Amino acid sequence: MVTPHYTPEPNILGWLRAFTLPEDTVLDVGSGDRRYQDIGAAAVKSLDIWPAAKPDYLRDLEKEDLPAKPFSVVLLLDVLEHLSKPRGQEVLSQAQDRAKRAVVALTPLKWEENRDAFDDPAGFYFGNEYDLHKSLWTLADFDERWTRVWLPSTQDCFFGYWVKR
Repeated sequence: MVTPHYTPEPNILGWLRAFTLPEDTVLDVGSGDRRYQDIGAAAVKSLDIWPAAKPDYLRDLEKEDLPAKPFSVVLLLDVLEHLSKPRGQEVLSQAQDRAKRAVVALTPLKWEENRDAFDDPAGFYFGNEYDLHKSLWTLADFDERWTRVWLPSTQDCFFGYWVKR
């Protein structure tokens, strides 16, 4: 396992550990520093556009699709806002197609460009233009098949899951 550069948010990490089954295979899309890899799954594969993240899958999701391989759970944690809205909707749909069990998403509900991470010379994401935000999502972007999870740390975000039926 890769050691993360940042500490995972404890509420999100705890929820993911409770949600993930030991036999799950997980695709962590936009995995970045892989802070959410230690969630108790049988396998967690990383996908990112930034080579410095050293992902299992190096993909530009503005131009390339998710891997065709199915996974039990697909994580889209802080990734949709880094894509154009139309492409983010396509990636969300692909995640639902690839997931055998569920998709988990987290995206801000308030606009910010995310320049702090980009501009911090001591940070992992310094100078990573892919870390800047391109779209804003709303609750209306997640239909009634999505269940919103309420955590103290996610009040300004949509954090929720979609279960394959």
